[in-house]
Amino acid sequence: MLPGVTEDSLKRYELAINRPPNIVVAMMADAYNAPELRAWYCANECPLGKDCREVPEMPPERVLIRLQNAKNGVDTVAASLSEILDDGVVDEGEAKQLPQLRDELLEVRRRMDEALAVLEKLQNAPSAE
Repeated sequence: MLPGVTEDSLKRYELAINRPPNIVVAMMADAYNAPELRAWYCANECPLGKDCREVPEMPPERVLIRLQNAKNGVDTVAASLSEILDDGVVDEGEAKQLPQLRDELLEVRRRMDEALAVLEKLQNAPSAE
């Protein structure tokens, strides 16, 4: 049971009869040890989360590799932005590059979200002592 949430309300949220408030989604994610629920909610329900994507389930080792590859993407985007902004003017040709750079940064953010989900899951997992 979640503090401050009735069993009846919880059933309505889980059956998609009612939409839970953000704080309840956060509590459900913690209670169910499902950090991916936060990302799903942001990507599918939250009007501010339109650029978020659902975090796929994958082994932590793969997430680490994807995160390391994302570092290279950040360096590439930073170098491109540096070239564009060097003269203090964004000309028409440079402006056409901006949507692609935005997409690349969104991909980096998705990979960082994956890594955060793995960290949260590991942090919430029972320790094997």
